[in-house]
Amino acid sequence: MKKKLFRGSAISLILGVCMLVTIIYGRANYLAQKSKVLKQMLAALEEGTATGYQKYLDFCYRSFWPFFIAGLLLVLLGLSLYISGRVMADKRYPQDESSPLGEVLFRKEFFQEALDFISDYMMFSIIILLILIMSFAFPRFFTLANFSNVLNQVAIWGVMACGITFVLLLGSIDLTIGSILSLVGIICGTLLNRTNSLPMIICLPVLLGCLVGACTGGIMAGINGRMGESFIVTYGGQTAVAALALLVQGGTYITIEVADIEARGVGAFQLFGSGVNPAYVFFAIVIICQLVLKYTRFGRNLLFVGANPKAAQLSGINVRLYILLAFLICGGINGLAGVLQTSRVMTANPTAGTDYEMTAIAMCVVGGVSMKGGSGSFINTLLGVLIIGIITNSMNLLGYSTYPQMMIKGFVIMFAFGLDVVNKNRKLKRG
Repeated sequence: MKKKLFRGSAISLILGVCMLVTIIYGRANYLAQKSKVLKQMLAALEEGTATGYQKYLDFCYRSFWPFFIAGLLLVLLGLSLYISGRVMADKRYPQDESSPLGEVLFRKEFFQEALDFISDYMMFSIIILLILIMSFAFPRFFTLANFSNVLNQVAIWGVMACGITFVLLLGSIDLTIGSILSLVGIICGTLLNRTNSLPMIICLPVLLGCLVGACTGGIMAGINGRMGESFIVTYGGQTAVAALALLVQGGTYITIEVADIEARGVGAFQLFGSGVNPAYVFFAIVIICQLVLKYTRFGRNLLFVGANPKAAQLSGINVRLYILLAFLICGGINGLAGVLQTSRVMTANPTAGTDYEMTAIAMCVVGGVSMKGGSGSFINTLLGVLIIGIITNSMNLLGYSTYPQMMIKGFVIMFAFGLDVVNKNRKLKRG
């Protein structure tokens, strides 16, 4: 029975999601067409010369609500079957595989498990809800061009968030990442104007980020500190690295001439930051880091050290080494973010990373990475990045200025943190 429920859940969810995405995308693209293009499309439909894509858009617009409701019902059915399977699989509940489905659906345990499921996937649910609302409010929101724009906006922050996730999982914090981005950008810009070696232009700034992270991590490993100590240590490091970025270039910008670097044979550098290429780098980093976290000894031990460093040390784990490695990896990933930022804007600003660290940390927390350590994943970081990106894009479409956007983002961060605390306390009480 349990296997049948999970199998039926998977089929219903796949069919429902595919139906919803297909019909919403078609309707959005139909409504997003400019008036002249839309008139030409309608004329082609009347004459019988419309392309397959035009027929698809017209079908989605005219048959939207029946297919939307059917897809929504399939998704709800799939979730109900999945939660019922979880109830039967959980030994805390009296049901077993021979229990009828109706008995499971209308018992208290089902609603308790549903509440756990909703709280576990709250951030993902918020993303889906935001997408649905904005798709109805602004049809052009659910278009590939707009999604590319969202990814392009958040890619650099996303890379930085992946770096800081290693440190947060350890139960610490690193405030130097914004200053690392600024310093790396200056070094990268300087190398672009003075050398013709593309590997050196990319690798040296990343190694510089690793060096800064190793210095901070070395201090943290020496004092065996956690969140409180790391805040003070990295705040000092943030100030020092930011000052170094200003000193290296005398507080001025470095302008990179595209024609000049192309003439010297390093024009390929600008491809790293063009279009949605930073988003591809971001997704690649998320996948690699998640695989490392879940399937390697380093990832498992990192979570163990973050959850209980004393128990980890008694188990024979070198806690100081993991602290050093977490900060070193964080510095290296943020060095890569600095290279991507320079390639994207083709200029180097010694204050480019100001306040970037708080945005990256907020993305992690919103996604569900615990600041206490030992809880979270890079999938959580990805969800947090997407939530902040979609909220920013939505407020831009709604016409909000910078200050209301900052206020709304602040409330979202506070809500996410409060939800995480409430969810953990509720699970703790239930055992």
